[in-house]
Amino acid sequence: MFRLFAYIHINSKSAKGLDLSDKYLYCVGLTDGLWFLTEAIRMYRSTKTSQDEIESMVKRTTLWVEGKGTFYIENAFYLDAGLTLTYAIVHISFPQHVLSLILKPDNKLDSHHYLWCRLFGALNLMPAITSMSARFLSPEMQTSYIASRLLSQCTIFLLNIYGHWILTIYSANHITAFMLSGFFTSFLFSAFHRIHKIYFGEPDVADYEGYEDTVESHKKAD
Repeated sequence: MFRLFAYIHINSKSAKGLDLSDKYLYCVGLTDGLWFLTEAIRMYRSTKTSQDEIESMVKRTTLWVEGKGTFYIENAFYLDAGLTLTYAIVHISFPQHVLSLILKPDNKLDSHHYLWCRLFGALNLMPAITSMSARFLSPEMQTSYIASRLLSQCTIFLLNIYGHWILTIYSANHITAFMLSGFFTSFLFSAFHRIHKIYFGEPDVADYEGYEDTVESHKKAD
């Protein structure tokens, strides 16, 4: 939807000298159309029942009973939401300052560039909102979601490398943004590895024995 608005803006009379070929609209329609179709099919076929919700609650409760529960997952999602929301606010509110800071002076900026900068910020709103409520998802969905976030951030990081060292369109100030993108990617990779280990990793023998001792002590106390 955001890209459709961008296409309408660029083809309006106010955007003089800017034009996109119809191939852009075809690509947008194909990618977004396929995404919408797959989401509609998934929602139609995945009929969630009360029993499914009970099983999801049991899985989360079992993690805490077995001593695997941790607030790291919840805090990781909140941190991802905060960083992504900051991305969105900065790019939507200050596109001219962001682009003039990281691009070389010989790049002439116009409304076309500011539009795509705001579009990047708008596209970051969805993962920011999703990460705020990701703690309520099932372990399988949480792992899949953090994997998708890692894939998206890796793509952004690679585009930063491509633009800085191959296209050479960025100034020296872009190093700071490049490093922040790399640190963010490292954080998501660490979060994915730890979440996957918590949910699907092999149980630690020491933790298991400690849990058994705790259970036995409670039985003796009763």
